[in-house]
Amino acid sequence: MMSQNRFKTGLDIAKYTAKIMRQDMEDYDNDTSQYTQSLGAWHGFVAQQTMYAKKKYFGTTSKTYIYLSGWMVAALRSEFGPLPDQSMHEKHQYLS
Repeated sequence: MMSQNRFKTGLDIAKYTAKIMRQDMEDYDNDTSQYTQSLGAWHGFVAQQTMYAKKKYFGTTSKTYIYLSGWMVAALRSEFGPLPDQSMHEKHQYLS
């Protein structure tokens, strides 16, 4: 049985995806008419489902990017509720 993962480390994944993104940015600079406004998602699950739908209906996810807000991810994971400073800790927890 052949393994599907051809990457040895996270750095290998980052280099691979960076190469794709650089090519996409160059393509965008050459012809902006082939692109639309970006998509955004407030939660990782929503981003995942959006990509699944794109692949299902268009057959590819090529040149598709979804902005996932780090602030929203931090706020959703916080036990204290949404915090405007993206911190996972309340302000009074720090020494003054």
